[in-house]
Amino acid sequence: MKRDFALMIDPDGTVDELSANEGNITGQHRMIHTYLGKGYATVSLGRFLLHEPRRAFPQQANVPAQKLWMGLSGGSTPPIFRGSIIVTARRRPDGSYPALLPGQLDQLHQHIGTLTWTPPTRPLVTAAQAKGTRKEQCDALAVHNDPATGAWAFVVCDGVGDSAETQAMAGHFARRIAIMGAEAGDPAAAVHAARAELDHWIYQSCLRTKPTATVAAAVWSPRAEKIRIAWAGDTRIYAMSSFGLVDLLTEDHNVAAYNRARGAVVREGDEHRLLAAIDSGPVGERQVHRDLAHRLLLCTDGAYGPLEAASRSGVSGAFALMPPKEAVGALVTDSVTLAEERSWAEWGEVAADNATALIVSFGGL
Repeated sequence: MKRDFALMIDPDGTVDELSANEGNITGQHRMIHTYLGKGYATVSLGRFLLHEPRRAFPQQANVPAQKLWMGLSGGSTPPIFRGSIIVTARRRPDGSYPALLPGQLDQLHQHIGTLTWTPPTRPLVTAAQAKGTRKEQCDALAVHNDPATGAWAFVVCDGVGDSAETQAMAGHFARRIAIMGAEAGDPAAAVHAARAELDHWIYQSCLRTKPTATVAAAVWSPRAEKIRIAWAGDTRIYAMSSFGLVDLLTEDHNVAAYNRARGAVVREGDEHRLLAAIDSGPVGERQVHRDLAHRLLLCTDGAYGPLEAASRSGVSGAFALMPPKEAVGALVTDSVTLAEERSWAEWGEVAADNATALIVSFGGL
């Protein structure tokens, strides 16, 4: 008996229900290959999978499929789908797709065309934070769009320590670097300018200690082909493609990275021995072409560290394929949970650092 296992959406709004015999895995895959080609990509969205062709030539944007994405995701900005899109339920372990239930088909039909979709004019920014087991949330983030230059700056800071002074310092300089970075169009210059302001801020704040923080910043201008990034310390920036590739753009400024690069022994705790921060040390700089970064992920070591400790993959491609809101939430929650589980297993106590993740989506810009 044939059952509808997929819904195909064409750019002109035509919708077809694809049927195959129940359990006929080969027939299902052959049908998808017929319409999309063998190199199609798959993106997960809730209970559904969206399959799209990966052709070398430009294709017409599939606005009905983008409206479907918005309806299913609660309004988040969709990827720029090209050509026909096929929607299925989640794949079974044996590789087959279960039949779409009448309620699922109704849901899909309902969302196609129900929301007005217009091309985005600005990046979509989504963030999540968790305090872990710390007393204070000493991670900070900031976003700024300069009205004169049109440039956008995105900043994440990780305060070193666990005090109200560190929290205040990280929050203040995250905002300052975002403002100065967008004004100048140069995140590295903004970090150096913040470094020059630090002593005066400490004096005005009447602090007896000198708090500091690591920082990662990115600046994007609608008129530029490349995104400029800068960092000091071990707060990181990743580029995420629309097909699930994750590329680390920064290099940690700590003893572990220094020794690893020279083939020296990496000892326990070297990851936490910093060689740079806002107040001192090198400031890394890099530019990445806009086409290579469908999304940027900025995150503190409390977000990526536990993932790396638990798995070599670290920040995996699964996060790049999730809707941004789901991705930042899952990344932060998973990291804190892993840190707590590992600390309990190794030391008999629950401990987890602050964790912050910020995703900037450039899809459609």
